[in-house]
Amino acid sequence: MLDEYESLGQEMAAAMLEAQEIRNKLYDNALEVIDYTLNLKVDISNQVMVALQALLDALGTSADLAADRIANLAQQMSQFEF
Repeated sequence: MLDEYESLGQEMAAAMLEAQEIRNKLYDNALEVIDYTLNLKVDISNQVMVALQALLDALGTSADLAADRIANLAQQMSQFEF
């Protein structure tokens, strides 16, 4: 009877250890998913920032060109008397 009790105790301890290992693996998997999702969001955010910076640079260049052309037109128009 004592042997059965000890054997049952060992089996329960082994089962509890196995259950804990399974829980740990589930938590590890959940952490991997969270980490992957976060990295993906950061990568996408970085790509969006690069694209936005390129658009802002293009707009800035376009705005500078437009301002220069307007200034040139104003200068040319000032030469004429109306």
